[in-house]
Amino acid sequence: MQMPHQQVVAFVELKPGAVLVEHLSPYKRPARIEVIDAMPTTANGKLLKRELQARCRLAGG
Repeated sequence: MQMPHQQVVAFVELKPGAVLVEHLSPYKRPARIEVIDAMPTTANGKLLKRELQARCRLAGG
């Protein structure tokens, strides 16, 4: 059975005054970085991973 191709995508929510720094080794860098306004969460504050996955599918990744 062949596994589907997967890539690492980083979702980043920038805070006021935050700086996005790329000090990672090349092998640790995600394939794509997406800056979003806010992380999708439930009423209890848990991360909605399915919404992030759907965003990846819509973007073609």
